[in-house]
Amino acid sequence: MIKIENLNKSYNNHKVLKDISLDISEGLITALLGPNGSGKTTLIKSILQLRYPDSGKISNPDGNFFDTPIGYMPQIPNFPENLKIREIIDIVSRLEKRKPEDLEYLLDEMKMESMYNKTFNELSGGMKQKVNILQCFSFRKKIYILDEPTSSLDPGMTYFFKNLLKRKKEENCSIIFTSHILSEVQQLADKLVLLVEGKLLFHGTREEALKKYNRDDLEEALRSFWEHKV
Repeated sequence: MIKIENLNKSYNNHKVLKDISLDISEGLITALLGPNGSGKTTLIKSILQLRYPDSGKISNPDGNFFDTPIGYMPQIPNFPENLKIREIIDIVSRLEKRKPEDLEYLLDEMKMESMYNKTFNELSGGMKQKVNILQCFSFRKKIYILDEPTSSLDPGMTYFFKNLLKRKKEENCSIIFTSHILSEVQQLADKLVLLVEGKLLFHGTREEALKKYNRDDLEEALRSFWEHKV
């Protein structure tokens, strides 16, 4: 579990996170949603320890949160252009100080064996996103944070990736993802976190969101939220 308590963060006197408190549970997929500038990126970077809050804390009630390995997929994969895919994974392996557990499985499922010795600058946008998946999920973690993870993926790879997340959920992992694809949120998310202008507007299950926004369909409820109609 990730426990976030009274988190505040400002940049140049502009408050981007305003007293955020919420729990991210194990074994659930949580969608972090909000319009541009809502504070999603700052919240993600705070969890990843890439930003330090002005006040508040992030913890794991079951142990030291900052000793917990986190798998991270940035929205735009950015690796040295001259490195081969295998060299990128080798570097990650050295940083992890262990061998990847699921590398062969992912290479096979994503049909990347023939591409493994290509350099990053030779790859298409979709292939670069596959490398992003590879570096994140080859090493088993308890927490995964994914920023617009299906961007650049074709329908077949999107289907595979959704099933990969469901598998990680069955392994009792905590998964946080951002997405602007509302149907994707409807298919995957067990819980929703909705941010607007740095404030926590809603945190709860899909059923609770339907009730709060008085809709029969989650996509309609989220669209209403997105368009600031409620």
